[in-house]
Amino acid sequence: AILPMMPVMPYIGAMKNTPMILEVFPVLNRPSSFELYEDDGETNNYKKGKFIKTNIESKTTSSEIKITIHKPENFNFDDLEKRNYWLKIHLVNKPKKVLLNDKNLKKFSQSKLAENLNTAFSEAGYFHDKHLNLLYIRFGDDKGEKIVLINK
Repeated sequence: AILPMMPVMPYIGAMKNTPMILEVFPVLNRPSSFELYEDDGETNNYKKGKFIKTNIESKTTSSEIKITIHKPENFNFDDLEKRNYWLKIHLVNKPKKVLLNDKNLKKFSQSKLAENLNTAFSEAGYFHDKHLNLLYIRFGDDKGEKIVLINK
């Protein structure tokens, strides 16, 4: 399953540049997909076709997990703030390699990876928490296709 999440906020817009959190539960040989729908969250402009949809897919084999965040389909909606993606992938063993669009991601401590999550959009990296069996991955959302490849 792929679950989209946002940080807890007292009201819509309380936090600027909020990260898009995707919690992923990979299952061997069982692909998963999700269509993320977004609008401004404040007006009825969605009725005028002002929204975007982003397809997200996850495929797991015995040797790798592949997560694809496709380029958003823009339906007259340009108002998205800058943001980061924050992936939380349920993964028991430490990954051998983590790539974003065929480039190796750097390993960070969890606190360093989460630093400036709402303000720094060029940082990318990962951290594996062996106690929680979670792999955290961070990268900026430039509205282009992103392919995350995790070698197990």
